[in-house]
Amino acid sequence: MLHGNMQICIIREMNADEEKLLAWLRAAIADRRFTQFEVARSTGVDQSQISRILNGQAKRSSANVSALCRFAAEASRHTSIQLEIPAVARARALLDELMDGSAEEQRSIAELLAHLVVARNASRRGRRGEK
Repeated sequence: MLHGNMQICIIREMNADEEKLLAWLRAAIADRRFTQFEVARSTGVDQSQISRILNGQAKRSSANVSALCRFAAEASRHTSIQLEIPAVARARALLDELMDGSAEEQRSIAELLAHLVVARNASRRGRRGEK
């Protein structure tokens, strides 16, 4: 996030979803589905950073971790490696893919999600026979 000329970075520990996606990526690389070089080329993350992250030397979430998680979430849809991707992580990756960062885009996506919540709640009430 930018504030004037200063960049503000929120630092936090990696969450379980990120850990699981990175485990999936480790397995995919070990299975020779991808090389670190291919992942670097696709994500823009330096290969040495990929190596550090996948070897557990990075314990905090970062833009690089997020990029690798988005790559893993997308790539997992196209391979047969059987490591389950948490729904929350997949949803976050899809939201990242949808949003361009503009306030208008954020409002549009929030409105779309609000409509989904209304539809889901109506569906649940219908199944329970409520009105």
